[in-house]
Amino acid sequence: MIRKLERYAPPGYELKTELSYILFLSVASLLVSFMFFLRFREAYNLLFDFENGVKVLLPNAQMPDFGTLSNAPFSSFRTLWVWTFFFIRNHYRYINVETKSIYLMLRLPNRFEYHMRCWAIPLAFILLSYLVMILLKITYFTYYLNMIPLSAWPPGQSMNLWSVIL
Repeated sequence: MIRKLERYAPPGYELKTELSYILFLSVASLLVSFMFFLRFREAYNLLFDFENGVKVLLPNAQMPDFGTLSNAPFSSFRTLWVWTFFFIRNHYRYINVETKSIYLMLRLPNRFEYHMRCWAIPLAFILLSYLVMILLKITYFTYYLNMIPLSAWPPGQSMNLWSVIL
């Protein structure tokens, strides 16, 4: 598989190292997104009070909206996207400074080959991580909607699906 990806990386670039960084950052972002469940549990416990050893829903208790609970856990994905621009910078630096293959790259018949090799893998990674983030947010939003008592829903939360995607 790495042989197929080398077509989209600068010539002679150490792709295994970059892929290991990408894998590490992806796993770290996924683990940080689980922080949503901690924040959800804290907010959920504030909805209830114990009376005679029984959990009772407080009157007028309202759960914070999904965007408030999920903002910090998913900020790691935004940080991840910023880091991918360092990969793009490293690709350009590798071609221009380290290998000096810029002259070869500019003489190729496809004039976009140079930029394609610098941007392809990082952009594919950004798109893939965005899709993973959307799937995680939809999963967490479903969990959020199914766990909250109806009387504690924030106003308009059931129609707030677009906040999940964006």
